[in-house]
Amino acid sequence: VQAFEDAAWQLAPGGVSGVVKSPFGYHIIRRPPLPEVRDSFRTSLEERLLYRLDSLYLDSLMIKRRIEPVSRAAALVRAAAEDLDDARGSTRVLVKYRGGSFQMKDLVRWLAALDPSVAQALPQATDEQITQFLKVVVQRQLLLEQADSAGVTLMDDDWRLLRAQHDS
Repeated sequence: VQAFEDAAWQLAPGGVSGVVKSPFGYHIIRRPPLPEVRDSFRTSLEERLLYRLDSLYLDSLMIKRRIEPVSRAAALVRAAAEDLDDARGSTRVLVKYRGGSFQMKDLVRWLAALDPSVAQALPQATDEQITQFLKVVVQRQLLLEQADSAGVTLMDDDWRLLRAQHDS
């Protein structure tokens, strides 16, 4: 909101504004001094950098492994979402990639691990949405395989963090 931004950026570090009116109400703004926010800035920058590096790695994984859903993948996924029991044992290939493939039974395992709303949304999803979903799931599967082959194990704190992220 422009009125809020204008007032906030005019403040010196540690300064407090007068009453500022915006479409959301009245505000008194305090701009914290750098020592108060230094740690949160550092944490935010580190998280952004890690996210960016993760994205670059995932992109390179997509290219190097040539992850590509098969031509009828979207229709097959919709059918599987309608009847997970039938799909559970199917070895029908949904995605091909260098060094392997992602089968219907793999999809069913992932759907069991994800929020149930994901499986419920698949029948109404567009072909493009399903294609992107499959690419992301295959990337994650390949990452898990790499971690497993490298002997990566999670500590108790890692599991707690993952559960908290999953639950949120």
